[in-house]
Amino acid sequence: MIVGASKIARDITERRRAEETVKESLAASEAALKELADQKFALDQHAIVAVTDIQGTITYVNEKFCSISKYSREELIGQNHRILNSGHHPKEFFQQMYHTIAKGNVWHGEIKNRAKDGSIYWVDTTIVPFMGAEGKPRQYVAIRADITERKRAEESVKESLATSKAALKELADQKFALDQHAIVAVTDVQGTITYVNDKFCVISQYSEDELIGQNHRILNSGHHPKEFFQLMYHAIANGKVWHGEIKNRAKDGSIYWVDTTIVPFVGADGKPRQYVAIRADITERKLAADALAEQAMELSRSQQALEAQSLMLQSVLDSMAEGLVAADEQGKFLIWNRAAERIVGYGPADLATQEWSEHYGNYLPDEVTLFPADQLPLVRAIRGEASTAEIFLRSPRVTQGTWIEASGSPLRGKDGMVHGGVVAFRDITQRKADEKEILKLYSELEQRVADRTAQLETANKELEAFSYSVSHDLRAPLRHIIGFSKMLLEEFGPTLDPGAQHYLDRIQAGTQKMGLLVDELLSLAKVGRHAIVRQEITLNGVVDEVVTILEPDIQGREVQWVIADLPLVECDPVLVKQIFQNLLANALKFTRTRTPAVIQVNCIESTLDGQPVFMVRDNGIGFNMKYVDKLFGVFQRLHRPEDFEGTGIGLATVQRIVQKHGGRVWAEGEVDKGAAFYFTLGLGKQAESKSNGATDGGQS
Repeated sequence: MIVGASKIARDITERRRAEETVKESLAASEAALKELADQKFALDQHAIVAVTDIQGTITYVNEKFCSISKYSREELIGQNHRILNSGHHPKEFFQQMYHTIAKGNVWHGEIKNRAKDGSIYWVDTTIVPFMGAEGKPRQYVAIRADITERKRAEESVKESLATSKAALKELADQKFALDQHAIVAVTDVQGTITYVNDKFCVISQYSEDELIGQNHRILNSGHHPKEFFQLMYHAIANGKVWHGEIKNRAKDGSIYWVDTTIVPFVGADGKPRQYVAIRADITERKLAADALAEQAMELSRSQQALEAQSLMLQSVLDSMAEGLVAADEQGKFLIWNRAAERIVGYGPADLATQEWSEHYGNYLPDEVTLFPADQLPLVRAIRGEASTAEIFLRSPRVTQGTWIEASGSPLRGKDGMVHGGVVAFRDITQRKADEKEILKLYSELEQRVADRTAQLETANKELEAFSYSVSHDLRAPLRHIIGFSKMLLEEFGPTLDPGAQHYLDRIQAGTQKMGLLVDELLSLAKVGRHAIVRQEITLNGVVDEVVTILEPDIQGREVQWVIADLPLVECDPVLVKQIFQNLLANALKFTRTRTPAVIQVNCIESTLDGQPVFMVRDNGIGFNMKYVDKLFGVFQRLHRPEDFEGTGIGLATVQRIVQKHGGRVWAEGEVDKGAAFYFTLGLGKQAESKSNGATDGGQS
């Protein structure tokens, strides 16, 4: 199936990796326990370890277990623990044990077992339940210590109830000397120590002299509650043997644990006379058991956290609108959320990756060719590649066909190695339909624009032809009016009424102005019809030529020309000359009241597109920026004809030339502070789109 990773996929992948880490830890819990048993307890030569399931079937034993039971590991694994039952303990003994561990509590006791050869041995046993997330045991870990010799010693003590202190000491020194782990002390009924062996001195770190005559409470660690000792005293005071585990404190303050059996020696009156305490050092075993119990609790908490996270992950996966699928490096599906099943129409199938395209109906965008299986985003992700693809789905369960966009990414472990892939995909059927509709509309729009452009070009050509024709045809009647009015003045001027002469003067002035307008319109029409011929020219030469042409207009005036070095440009020399002629003529006209008149021509680099921007600035009367939108319109003027002559066509001509070059033109000004005109010559449509509002106005 297709597979890929979106932002959601990446977020879920990170959470998935964290959960997989916990899962792996839990999956390896039994192995961890076995390793703990083999390594942790290997330090204690008396640690005998076994693991069973809740039915009592043995799943693990260490070497010490095999040694004491005389069974091999193969003979024990898979057997019920009752294979070791000696028949010594009553049914109630095991019922109480099962009841305790089934509730998740640790059980401790002494068990008499039978080895394979029929021999009997005793083990001090602690059973730790290993809890699952549901709060019920999943398996049990039994930690044992061999106490056979100690039990035999206790039996010997019981059998020889000697009443003399010397006999007791001799029994202690000789009988227990055989057991290197026997720690022996004798106290009177008040608890005063009357005898200790060397092992007692070694573990307590007190000398014999420091202990004899002291109360046994000298070793009290403060760990046990008052009730613990009350039960012990009650038992031995009634002549009963007491057994338990005691936490003591040595002379240097260190703590040690001893498995203790106290045997009361009863006199003829039936009352105890003294007590013999037989101990075995179980410090290492207790520490290991505590560590194991803590690890069991920690693993239990981890499993509960994992299950909570798994529930949350499943909730997130089920609520997603996008399909999400993950697979391991063999192509076995690990995740397949509800949205994936809804979009694809199928759930996860146990198939080779080569069969995915055919099974799930994955097609290339042509909707006919099966998508190459090795190029599916999930397959590429498993190979360690990230990819995105659009796939068309069609199958018996998706008969109408569905478009999906799938993004795949590799799943990597902590070692950086690829361990599978994940893909996120979404239904883009509607988007594809919209795109198709947009393409159709765009195609229709392009055709309409092309048709409209052709119509506009035809209309412009017709308009230019009309303007040229009208302007050209107006010249003949204007010449007649000017000629006849001149003849009338010359022949009949002296006899005409002064009012009639004034009217003839008005006629001549009007026809002259009309002639100027016709010339300007013809010039504008020629610009529209002029085909641009670009050449690389030096603009300073063009400006110098225009200044020379304008020399008659500056007679009797003080004019300062400030002309910078201008760059070489590719343009139409005839049209660009007309731009400078109109702009410089305007500058001379509107600086007529200034002494001196200062006119600058410069070139600056645009901060918008980096192309050269040419500027013509003057210190004339300027204009109000409120009317800047009128500046480049035909027949648009910002000043009265009696103040400044002009037709209102000059700047419109400048704009037409700049636009033909693919540039833009704009202006800035302030009343009585001059004006500046800017233009570019070369970025076509890009430049046109960036022109400001000043591109549309007029001053001439």
